[in-house]
Order: sequence, then structure tokens, then C-alpha cells
Amino acid sequence: MGILFGNKKEPKPWDQYKKRSRGKGRRRGGGQKAFGGGWQDSQKNQQVMREASAKKEQVLLEAQKDSVLVHDPEDRPKSLPGKRFFSVLIMCLVFVLSIMVLVGLEIRHVRLGLEVSKLTNRKVALTEQKRHLLTELDKTMVVGDMEQVARESLGLVSPADGQIVIIP
Repeated sequence: MGILFGNKKEPKPWDQYKKRSRGKGRRRGGGQKAFGGGWQDSQKNQQVMREASAKKEQVLLEAQKDSVLVHDPEDRPKSLPGKRFFSVLIMCLVFVLSIMVLVGLEIRHVRLGLEVSKLTNRKVALTEQKRHLLTELDKTMVVGDMEQVARESLGLVSPADGQIVIIP
């Protein structure tokens, strides 16, 4: 069911009496105005208005019988004053919480960046230490130097030709 009397396709019963001539217009016999006039018109208007209001009441009663809700904009309940306050309060809380989350994420991002830079510096230092240790190892692994260190510090001697036996 559409809006009561709101359909523009159906003319309202009182629309036919809205347009009247203003001022002095053509007169048709008996001193009446071009569209009729006098007390007869006002009685017709009142009758049409009564019929329209009766029809409206009838439609409302039928709607109530059919359990169809008909809303009148004037019957709309006014919003509670506390309702707006709580909605604004909730929106503020959501805004503050979102700002706090964003700040927390930014702090975490900065801490992770500092940790990455520390680990990068440590990696560079460890790479340098590894290179230094590899050069020292190369120096100590020279065969001639090892034989000389073994003779001087440990008192070892080279084996004679007959002391080494090779087993096939």
C-alpha cells in the first residue's frame, strides 16, 4: 500500500476547487464568478473535504485491520537527549582508541627499525672478525712455518729415512 493520498497519478478530491478566478473576471449571468461562486461553492468544498477525511479515516481503519503499519511523520518519536550524548561519546572513544593503536604501531615500527640497524652493524662487525681470523689461519697453516715452530718450541726432530714405514 502506498503513501496515503500521496500518489500524484490520482487527483485529490479537493483539487478541482483550488483554482478560482481572482479579482474581477468574466461574469456569467446572475453575478456569479466564472468558476461559480458564492455560498454554494463553499458548501461543496466543505462537503468534499468531509468526504476526503472520511475516506482517509476509512483507509486508516482498513490498514489497521490488515495489520499494515501506516506511519505519520508527526507521530515519529523524538530522539532522547542522552542518546545523542552517548553516540558522540562512543564515536570519541572509537577515535581515541584508533589513535592509540596507530601510535602503538608507530612505536613498534621505530623499535624494530632500531633493532634492524643494530643487527646490521653486528653482522658487519662479525664479517670483519671472520675475515681477520681467516687471514691468521692462513698465516699459521704454512708448512715451513709449522715445522720450524715444532722444532724450536716443542723440540721435535724430523724422522730419518728408515723410521717411516709405508704399509701397502
